[in-house]
Amino acid sequence: QPIPCDIDMRLILLLQADFSMEKKILIISPHCDDVPLSLGASLLDGLLGTDVHVAIIFSQSCYTRFEPCTAPIDIATNLRKAEEKQAAEMAGYTVTFYPFSEPFVRSGFQSLNDIFDQSRQVELESEWDIVRKALHQILKDHTGPVLSPLSCGGHIDHRMVTKCFRDYIYLSTDTVPLFYEDLPYASNMTLDQIQALVPENWRDIKFVPIYLRGKSLNAKVHLLDIYQSQLGDNDIDCVRTHWNRRDQSEVIWVPESYLSNF
Repeated sequence: QPIPCDIDMRLILLLQADFSMEKKILIISPHCDDVPLSLGASLLDGLLGTDVHVAIIFSQSCYTRFEPCTAPIDIATNLRKAEEKQAAEMAGYTVTFYPFSEPFVRSGFQSLNDIFDQSRQVELESEWDIVRKALHQILKDHTGPVLSPLSCGGHIDHRMVTKCFRDYIYLSTDTVPLFYEDLPYASNMTLDQIQALVPENWRDIKFVPIYLRGKSLNAKVHLLDIYQSQLGDNDIDCVRTHWNRRDQSEVIWVPESYLSNF
Protein backbone atom coordinates (compact mmCIF):
# COMPACT_ATOMS: atom_id res chain seq x y z
CA GLN A 1 0.00 0.00 0.00
CA PRO A 2 1.15 3.59 -0.54
CA ILE A 3 3.06 4.92 2.46
CA PRO A 4 1.99 8.38 3.68
CA CYS A 5 4.96 10.59 4.50
CA ASP A 6 4.51 12.28 7.85
CA ILE A 7 7.42 14.33 9.20
CA ASP A 8 9.31 11.46 10.85
CA MET A 9 8.92 9.05 7.94
CA ARG A 10 9.83 11.80 5.49
CA LEU A 11 13.11 12.42 7.27
CA ILE A 12 13.93 8.72 7.21
CA LEU A 13 13.09 8.52 3.52
CA LEU A 14 15.20 11.54 2.67
CA LEU A 15 18.17 10.10 4.52
CA GLN A 16 17.78 6.66 2.99
CA ALA A 17 17.45 8.06 -0.51
CA ASP A 18 20.43 10.39 0.02
CA PHE A 19 18.28 13.53 -0.10
CA SER A 20 20.73 15.62 1.87
CA MET A 21 22.71 18.81 1.77
CA GLU A 22 25.55 16.92 0.11
CA LYS A 23 23.47 15.30 -2.61
CA LYS A 24 22.03 17.11 -5.58
CA ILE A 25 18.66 15.80 -6.73
CA LEU A 26 18.35 15.73 -10.50
CA ILE A 27 14.86 15.90 -12.02
CA ILE A 28 14.59 15.20 -15.73
CA SER A 29 11.92 17.38 -17.30
CA PRO A 30 10.88 16.84 -20.92
CA HIS A 31 9.59 20.43 -21.20
CA CYS A 32 9.20 23.66 -19.30
CA ASP A 33 6.35 23.36 -16.72
CA ASP A 34 6.45 19.54 -16.41
CA VAL A 35 8.19 19.52 -13.03
CA PRO A 36 6.09 22.20 -11.27
CA LEU A 37 2.97 20.51 -12.65
CA SER A 38 4.01 17.17 -11.22
CA LEU A 39 6.05 18.07 -8.12
CA GLY A 40 5.35 21.74 -7.41
CA ALA A 41 4.06 21.29 -3.86
CA SER A 42 7.00 19.08 -2.88
CA LEU A 43 9.46 21.60 -4.30
CA LEU A 44 7.83 24.52 -2.51
CA ASP A 45 8.06 22.68 0.81
CA GLY A 46 11.61 21.37 0.32
CA LEU A 47 10.57 17.71 0.43
CA LEU A 48 13.13 16.83 -2.23
CA GLY A 49 16.04 18.40 -0.42
CA THR A 50 17.75 21.75 -0.64
CA ASP A 51 19.79 21.20 -3.81
CA VAL A 52 17.40 20.35 -6.63
CA HIS A 53 18.45 20.66 -10.25
CA VAL A 54 16.00 20.42 -13.17
CA ALA A 55 17.25 19.48 -16.63
CA ILE A 56 14.80 20.55 -19.34
CA ILE A 57 15.51 18.49 -22.44
CA PHE A 58 13.19 19.92 -25.12
CA SER A 59 13.39 23.69 -24.77
CA GLN A 60 12.94 24.78 -28.40
CA SER A 61 9.24 25.41 -28.84
CA CYS A 62 6.66 26.88 -31.18
CA TYR A 63 3.75 26.19 -28.83
CA THR A 64 1.70 28.52 -26.70
CA ARG A 65 -1.92 27.94 -25.75
CA PHE A 66 -2.79 31.06 -27.73
CA GLU A 67 -0.88 29.89 -30.82
CA PRO A 68 -0.80 26.11 -30.63
CA CYS A 69 2.13 24.84 -32.69
CA THR A 70 2.36 27.98 -34.85
CA ALA A 71 4.07 30.56 -32.63
CA PRO A 72 7.45 31.94 -33.80
CA ILE A 73 10.10 29.64 -32.37
CA ASP A 74 12.28 32.35 -30.84
CA ILE A 75 9.32 34.09 -29.18
CA ALA A 76 7.74 30.90 -27.80
CA THR A 77 11.09 29.52 -26.64
CA ASN A 78 12.11 32.70 -24.83
CA LEU A 79 8.68 33.08 -23.26
CA ARG A 80 8.68 29.52 -21.94
CA LYS A 81 12.21 29.85 -20.58
CA ALA A 82 11.30 33.08 -18.80
CA GLU A 83 8.31 31.42 -17.14
CA GLU A 84 10.45 28.46 -16.06
CA LYS A 85 13.13 30.70 -14.56
CA GLN A 86 10.48 32.54 -12.55
CA ALA A 87 9.02 29.25 -11.30
CA ALA A 88 12.49 27.97 -10.42
CA GLU A 89 13.14 31.07 -8.33
CA MET A 90 9.83 30.70 -6.50
CA ALA A 91 10.16 26.95 -5.89
CA GLY A 92 13.88 26.97 -5.08
CA TYR A 93 15.45 24.86 -7.82
CA THR A 94 18.08 25.52 -10.46
CA VAL A 95 17.36 24.86 -14.11
CA THR A 96 19.36 24.06 -17.24
CA PHE A 97 17.85 24.23 -20.72
CA TYR A 98 19.03 21.78 -23.37
CA PRO A 99 18.54 22.90 -26.99
CA PHE A 100 16.44 20.06 -28.35
CA SER A 101 13.26 20.65 -30.31
CA GLU A 102 9.68 19.87 -29.37
CA PRO A 103 7.65 17.88 -31.93
CA PHE A 104 6.28 20.73 -34.04
CA VAL A 105 9.69 22.32 -34.36
CA ARG A 106 11.01 19.09 -35.86
CA SER A 107 9.49 17.33 -38.85
CA GLY A 108 6.89 14.56 -38.96
CA PHE A 109 4.08 16.02 -36.84
CA GLN A 110 0.88 17.24 -38.44
CA SER A 111 -1.52 17.40 -35.48
CA LEU A 112 -1.59 17.16 -31.70
CA ASN A 113 -2.80 13.56 -32.08
CA ASP A 114 0.57 12.68 -33.60
CA ILE A 115 2.28 13.61 -30.33
CA PHE A 116 0.31 10.97 -28.43
CA ASP A 117 0.40 8.28 -31.13
CA GLN A 118 1.60 5.23 -29.20
CA SER A 119 2.60 3.46 -32.42
CA ARG A 120 5.42 5.93 -33.00
CA GLN A 121 8.75 4.40 -32.04
CA VAL A 122 10.91 6.80 -30.06
CA GLU A 123 14.07 5.34 -31.61
CA LEU A 124 12.90 6.59 -35.02
CA GLU A 125 12.50 10.20 -33.92
CA SER A 126 14.91 12.64 -35.56
CA GLU A 127 16.11 13.81 -32.13
CA TRP A 128 16.56 10.34 -30.64
CA ASP A 129 20.30 9.84 -31.10
CA ILE A 130 21.39 13.26 -29.91
CA VAL A 131 18.93 13.34 -27.02
CA ARG A 132 19.99 9.88 -25.87
CA LYS A 133 23.67 10.81 -26.03
CA ALA A 134 23.13 14.09 -24.19
CA LEU A 135 20.90 12.62 -21.48
CA HIS A 136 23.26 9.73 -20.84
CA GLN A 137 26.08 12.25 -20.39
CA ILE A 138 23.93 14.26 -17.95
CA LEU A 139 23.30 11.10 -15.95
CA LYS A 140 26.93 10.06 -16.08
CA ASP A 141 28.01 13.43 -14.69
CA HIS A 142 25.45 13.36 -11.87
CA THR A 143 25.97 11.73 -8.48
CA GLY A 144 22.83 11.10 -6.46
CA PRO A 145 19.14 10.37 -6.96
CA VAL A 146 17.43 11.05 -10.29
CA LEU A 147 13.72 11.61 -10.79
CA SER A 148 12.39 10.62 -14.20
CA PRO A 149 8.87 10.93 -15.58
CA LEU A 150 6.86 7.73 -15.88
CA SER A 151 5.65 9.05 -19.26
CA CYS A 152 1.99 9.07 -18.21
CA GLY A 153 -0.18 9.93 -21.20
CA GLY A 154 2.31 8.76 -23.78
CA HIS A 155 3.59 12.11 -25.06
CA ILE A 156 6.37 11.27 -27.53
CA ASP A 157 8.92 13.50 -25.78
CA HIS A 158 8.10 12.05 -22.36
CA ARG A 159 8.41 8.53 -23.75
CA MET A 160 11.75 9.43 -25.31
CA VAL A 161 13.13 10.80 -22.04
CA THR A 162 11.88 7.83 -20.03
CA LYS A 163 13.30 5.36 -22.53
CA CYS A 164 16.71 7.07 -22.40
CA PHE A 165 16.64 7.02 -18.60
CA ARG A 166 15.69 3.36 -18.36
CA ASP A 167 18.34 2.36 -20.90
CA TYR A 168 20.98 4.11 -18.82
CA ILE A 169 19.81 2.98 -15.39
CA TYR A 170 19.49 -0.64 -16.45
CA LEU A 171 23.26 -0.72 -16.85
CA SER A 172 24.11 1.61 -13.98
CA THR A 173 24.30 0.60 -10.34
CA ASP A 174 25.37 4.01 -9.06
CA THR A 175 22.30 6.13 -9.81
CA VAL A 176 19.30 6.06 -7.48
CA PRO A 177 16.27 5.78 -9.82
CA LEU A 178 13.00 7.47 -8.85
CA PHE A 179 9.89 8.22 -10.89
CA TYR A 180 7.23 10.92 -10.82
CA GLU A 181 3.74 10.92 -12.28
CA ASP A 182 3.55 13.33 -15.22
CA LEU A 183 0.76 15.87 -14.94
CA PRO A 184 -1.63 16.90 -16.36
CA TYR A 185 -1.63 13.60 -18.27
CA ALA A 186 -1.71 11.32 -15.21
CA SER A 187 -5.12 12.67 -14.24
CA ASN A 188 -6.65 11.10 -17.36
CA MET A 189 -5.41 7.63 -16.43
CA THR A 190 -6.65 5.20 -13.84
CA LEU A 191 -4.35 4.49 -10.91
CA ASP A 192 -3.93 0.96 -12.23
CA GLN A 193 -2.84 2.32 -15.59
CA ILE A 194 -0.29 4.55 -13.88
CA GLN A 195 1.07 1.65 -11.84
CA ALA A 196 1.41 -0.40 -15.03
CA LEU A 197 4.02 2.12 -16.21
CA VAL A 198 6.24 1.47 -13.18
CA PRO A 199 9.11 -0.89 -14.10
CA GLU A 200 8.69 -4.49 -13.01
CA ASN A 201 11.51 -6.99 -12.60
CA TRP A 202 13.92 -4.28 -13.64
CA ARG A 203 17.40 -5.04 -12.35
CA ASP A 204 15.58 -6.78 -9.47
CA ILE A 205 14.28 -3.43 -8.21
CA LYS A 206 10.73 -3.21 -6.91
CA PHE A 207 9.28 0.30 -6.80
CA VAL A 208 6.66 1.45 -4.31
CA PRO A 209 4.69 4.72 -4.17
CA ILE A 210 5.46 7.34 -1.55
CA TYR A 211 2.99 10.11 -0.81
CA LEU A 212 4.72 13.47 -0.35
CA ARG A 213 2.49 15.92 1.45
CA GLY A 214 3.89 19.37 0.96
CA LYS A 215 2.27 22.78 0.84
CA SER A 216 -1.37 23.23 0.02
CA LEU A 217 -2.84 22.82 -3.43
CA ASN A 218 -3.42 26.57 -3.49
CA ALA A 219 0.32 27.17 -3.17
CA LYS A 220 0.97 24.82 -6.07
CA VAL A 221 -1.68 26.48 -8.21
CA HIS A 222 -0.11 29.87 -7.43
CA LEU A 223 3.19 28.50 -8.73
CA LEU A 224 1.49 27.20 -11.87
CA ASP A 225 -0.08 30.61 -12.49
CA ILE A 226 3.36 31.65 -13.74
CA TYR A 227 2.85 29.57 -16.88
CA GLN A 228 0.33 31.85 -18.54
CA SER A 229 1.51 30.90 -22.02
CA GLN A 230 1.00 27.18 -21.36
CA LEU A 231 -1.60 26.30 -18.78
CA GLY A 232 -5.33 26.93 -18.85
CA ASP A 233 -8.22 26.07 -16.56
CA ASN A 234 -8.42 22.50 -17.86
CA ASP A 235 -4.81 21.85 -16.89
CA ILE A 236 -5.37 23.19 -13.37
CA ASP A 237 -8.51 21.07 -13.06
CA CYS A 238 -6.42 18.01 -13.95
CA VAL A 239 -3.92 18.91 -11.24
CA ARG A 240 -6.73 19.31 -8.68
CA THR A 241 -8.30 15.98 -9.67
CA HIS A 242 -5.06 14.05 -9.32
CA TRP A 243 -4.14 15.84 -6.08
CA ASN A 244 -7.42 14.82 -4.47
CA ARG A 245 -7.40 11.20 -5.57
CA ARG A 246 -3.77 10.91 -4.40
CA ASP A 247 -4.92 11.87 -0.90
CA GLN A 248 -3.90 15.52 -1.26
CA SER A 249 -0.31 14.78 -2.11
CA GLU A 250 2.20 14.17 -4.89
CA VAL A 251 3.56 10.69 -5.49
CA ILE A 252 7.03 9.47 -6.33
CA TRP A 253 7.94 5.84 -6.94
CA VAL A 254 10.91 4.74 -4.86
CA PRO A 255 12.94 1.50 -4.75
CA GLU A 256 11.50 -0.62 -1.98
CA SER A 257 14.97 -1.20 -0.54
CA TYR A 258 14.96 2.37 0.80
CA LEU A 259 11.99 1.51 2.99
CA SER A 260 13.53 -1.54 4.63
CA ASN A 261 13.79 0.16 8.02
CA PHE A 262 10.11 1.14 8.22
